[in-house]
Amino acid sequence: MAASRRRANPLGLIGMGLMALGVVGLVLGLLQPWRTCGDDIIAAACPATGTELGVMIGAMIVGLAGFVVMFFALRRS
Repeated sequence: MAASRRRANPLGLIGMGLMALGVVGLVLGLLQPWRTCGDDIIAAACPATGTELGVMIGAMIVGLAGFVVMFFALRRS
């Protein structure tokens, strides 16, 4: 008796990749490992610049888009 093998849903894989990319972008934006502040001990206490805010908003949008794609991929299967 042959076991039926399910193929990976490409839409689901795209959704998972987008969600992972969004989470990594948000974590990097919150921790800011590339930054040093003069008086503060941790870099996360530094105020964010406009470019960093734009990158974080973009990461949130990518993560949300990944969630929506994943939702539709699960509904479709």
